[in-house]
Amino acid sequence: MIPLRYTIRSLVVRKAATAVTALAIALVVWVLASLGALVNGVREAFVVSGEPDNLLVLRASSSSETISGFEREKLQVLKFVDGIALDPKGEPLISPEIVIVVNRKRKGLQEEDSDRNVIFRGVSPAGFELRRRFRMVKGERFRSGVGEVIVAAPIARRFEGFEVGETFQFQSRPWRVVGHFEADGSAFESEVWMDANELGEAADRRTVFSSALLRVPEAARRMVMARIDSDPRLNLKAKEEQAYYREQTGRTTMVVTILTGVLAILMAVGTVFAAANAMYAAVAHRVREVGTMRALGFSRASVLVAFLMEAGLLSLIGGAAGAALSFLVDGLTVGMANWNTFSEVVFKFRVTPALVGFALAYALAIGVIGGFLPAVGAARTPLSAALRET
Repeated sequence: MIPLRYTIRSLVVRKAATAVTALAIALVVWVLASLGALVNGVREAFVVSGEPDNLLVLRASSSSETISGFEREKLQVLKFVDGIALDPKGEPLISPEIVIVVNRKRKGLQEEDSDRNVIFRGVSPAGFELRRRFRMVKGERFRSGVGEVIVAAPIARRFEGFEVGETFQFQSRPWRVVGHFEADGSAFESEVWMDANELGEAADRRTVFSSALLRVPEAARRMVMARIDSDPRLNLKAKEEQAYYREQTGRTTMVVTILTGVLAILMAVGTVFAAANAMYAAVAHRVREVGTMRALGFSRASVLVAFLMEAGLLSLIGGAAGAALSFLVDGLTVGMANWNTFSEVVFKFRVTPALVGFALAYALAIGVIGGFLPAVGAARTPLSAALRET
């Protein structure tokens, strides 16, 4: 086999061509990895939202909390379903909640394009205990009955009137922000929380809840779900909370994934041609080298492998640079519409080891495909013609 140092030296000698081709591949990989990080962020925002031992109860015909609703009397029936975990006082761990979409003004946008939908969630005291990832990062929790709210920190940074100590108007009454919270990047970091009863009064939903969150041990989960689903008094359905949030991200993730795939294919085609041009140029300037290697006894297969290795190494250099650039967006907070609730979801770009590995494999594939025909051409160069080249 032709020594690897020959392949490395040929890339070093052709600095300009190597740099230009590697840069093209790096930019493609950077865009691909950034879009992949966006997909990871969307998935994470929903997947980590649910607790494995929680059930979410909705109206039987509803697909999301924002369009669900059931009478408060049904909560009393739910409390007596066997299998629900109990709190230290012996009460069922249930959080009846109200979820509505409210239009708020985004920071830094033109006046005519500044309105976005934000989820307002009315929770009960048990709602905090049922969400282990919840933590206050500034201020304190709201008190019931006095018009206080807490706001997810990412939402507070993106919307007006949500800083601690500020007051905003909603349903013709003032609400005071008393704290900011985080929830490990989950969908709850796109919400404003307040007392469920106060939100019900303000939104004229005194007799209706949107959902109920239950803590149910794994051993009793299927039994509890079956009892809720089959009880004719309720007309409700119970879902595992994690499964519910996976469903919520389905359409959004699908659109972003399709967009990523289409762009990856289009960019790959262009980059393959760039890699092929670079390798064709390398072959054209090294005909005598090929002839010399053949005269020294190296086979056509060795020449083919050497040029393919050169193309692969070139693409890996570009791929590594592109993957490194993708870390510039890692952790970047952005927002996009949730097409199930029509509200803004805030999430962070997530660059993972699996994504970096995929990006490098993608770059290597581009290089090998683009370098294959030039490598075949180099291997098939007649020995006599190569040695006559001046």
